[in-house]
Amino acid sequence: MLEVLTDPQKQQVIALVGKSFDASKLGRVSFLAPSIESKGTWINSPSLRNKDLLGKVVVVHFWTFGCSNCIQNFPWYREWQESFANEGLVIVGDHTPETAAEYDLANVRNSVKQEGFLFPVVVDNDKKIWDTWGNGIWPSVYLVDKKGQIRYWWYGELNWKGVGGQSTMAKHIQELLDEPI
Repeated sequence: MLEVLTDPQKQQVIALVGKSFDASKLGRVSFLAPSIESKGTWINSPSLRNKDLLGKVVVVHFWTFGCSNCIQNFPWYREWQESFANEGLVIVGDHTPETAAEYDLANVRNSVKQEGFLFPVVVDNDKKIWDTWGNGIWPSVYLVDKKGQIRYWWYGELNWKGVGGQSTMAKHIQELLDEPI
């Protein structure tokens, strides 16, 4: 646009919007992860807070046991737990119910046990964490770095139609684990 303007017009545009700059020099944009604190029930762990997880890479996944799309992701969570737990990865499952049966704590506990989830799961029956995160879909997976910032996310099935999201996210997990604190 500046090529077709006269010098006085260029000066007016620059005065209005500022001089151009190289946006690539701004660095990585990241956001602090919203709170995972809840007065709800925690399974496999005492209640966790974001500050408890600083220095760790955290996978936060929103799921519900009756969601077929969520169930498709379960093998990857177990695989990540096995592959990365000794390197400092923490997986936190947020069980946010969709149907009446999914509000029942006994059903959630049974599902966690049946699926072999060894990681912390918070029962988010009031959708407080779901809403705090601005989440809107089951399943959703967020990767939080050691500084507590969301760096990557994935909405939906990780391997939907063979897209390979599970390996993409695993690479990002390893990248975040390799970063210094």
